[in-house]
This record gives sequence, C-alpha cells and structure tokens, in this order.
Amino acid sequence: MYNTWVDRLNWNTLSDTHQDLIADLFTRYRDDLIRFLHRRVLCRHTAADLAQDAFLRLLRCERLPEIANLRAYLFTTANNLLIDHGRAQRWQSDALASVEARALSPEDTPTPETTVLGREALRRFAVAFSELPHRCRQILYLSRFEGLNHPQIAQRLEISVRTVEDNLKRAIKHCTHNLP
Repeated sequence: MYNTWVDRLNWNTLSDTHQDLIADLFTRYRDDLIRFLHRRVLCRHTAADLAQDAFLRLLRCERLPEIANLRAYLFTTANNLLIDHGRAQRWQSDALASVEARALSPEDTPTPETTVLGREALRRFAVAFSELPHRCRQILYLSRFEGLNHPQIAQRLEISVRTVEDNLKRAIKHCTHNLP
C-alpha cells in the first residue's frame, strides 16, 4: 500500500531526510492511526482513506524535519481531517434532507399547479443529473435509487469509500443547486 500512493507523488523531489521521516512514520504509526480514526468514524475504509490523506499532507509539509513531535503532528493532522470529514458528512445529510423534504412534502391532492411544478423540478433534476460526470451519476444512482451504502458502492465500482463520498457530495451539490 505504501508504494501505491507514494508512487503517485514526485517522491524524488523530496530530500533523503524527508523521505526517511515519512517512511519511518508510515511504518511505525499507520496501523495505530487507522485504529484511532476507525474508533471515530466506525468505517475501516474511511479510516484508511483519512490516514492516507494525513500522510499525504505530511509529504507536502516542507518544514517536517523541523517538527519536534512528529507522531503528535501526524495524529493532529489526522484529527483535523476527521473534523473536516464530519463537517462534509453533516453538510451532505442536510442537503439531502432538504432535497427530500422538498420532493416528499405531503399534499392531500395535487393541484394542476403543483403537478406542473413537480414536473419542472423533475425535468431540472434530469438535466442536472445528465450534466454530471459518469462516475458521479453512477454513485448518485447506486446510493439514492438502489439504496447501497458507501462501502457497497466502493466495492462495486472498485474505488475508495472516500472517492464515493466526494463524488456523492459533488453530485448532490450540483443537483440541489439546479432545483428551484
């Protein structure tokens, strides 16, 4: 796993000291970091994605060799990513609840006006849905129409849970932006 995400970066541009620090941190703390994150998000895939993001942040940190307590810095970075993840999840839930509330508000009998408005909203949604990139459309469809959860979607599409979350967030934001 170490080589797969490190290979995507320009590893050769880092100093030997920086490379050694990252390799040592990864070897010593990766499993502990994933356990730490897993206890908070309750999803092993999300925890692994957040841990990977924390290490990527360290790779981009130019002052890394100057930091006195690298373990604390790594865990603080991961905790900040966890907070960002939680905010994104809440935003996504709120956006979805808003869309569902608008779409599912009960009416005793639909009037011709509400029927026309509903058709217009459906047309706008269809246009917004068709504007999404293929991957976003797939993920939104699997999530909302087939009822799959994030790990199930990730497994079916052979992508990370984090990719599912990011694409679903993008899709919901795009579709809600285009609704009245």
